[in-house]
Amino acid sequence: MPTSVPASDSTPSVPTSRVPHTSHGLPERTTPVPPEGFVPPDARDMLGSHPRLAEVAHAAAVVVELRSFSDYDATFGVTVPPSQRIAELLDVARKWRMHRDEAAAWNTYVRAQDALAWKQALDLLDELKPAYKLAVGQKPALATTYPRLATFFDTHKNIAERASVTKKTKKKEKAAEAAAQAQATEAVSLAPSTPKSTQSLNPR
Repeated sequence: MPTSVPASDSTPSVPTSRVPHTSHGLPERTTPVPPEGFVPPDARDMLGSHPRLAEVAHAAAVVVELRSFSDYDATFGVTVPPSQRIAELLDVARKWRMHRDEAAAWNTYVRAQDALAWKQALDLLDELKPAYKLAVGQKPALATTYPRLATFFDTHKNIAERASVTKKTKKKEKAAEAAAQAQATEAVSLAPSTPKSTQSLNPR
């Protein structure tokens, strides 16, 4: 019996819930890694080569029929592509589509677990931060003993400081640009106007 092939051509939809979640434990499976040096094909070279959903759905059955087409050569002649070659490539294509759909579902799951795990960890660290700051205030050496922890807690502070500096710099640049524009406009308005030349009329 032919293996059923998912007909989805996009990332499978996953129902969402507002019920609080906790991240799952890390799975034992190892995510495959693309071969070293792999470069994806240019999208322009693939135009017109994407299968329709119906073609994906019927691919497995078509492979079976091509492999069992006993009078293929007699029916179509020897100038057409061999049936076994077509069946082989179509079978590979449909199996890659199965991997693609599985990868899309796995990607959705991994992204959700990544977000949940970070939320849980950061929530606990937010609870620890006030006590840590208080302890460092009393024992400054803690920041030296555990420098990465100190850097971690200062991350948001450093980002905010850099954002503030960037905002002030842009504000100064905008003010300078506006001042330069105003000066240019004023210079044009104060420049003496050049009288229009008049053409003398020669009496006849």
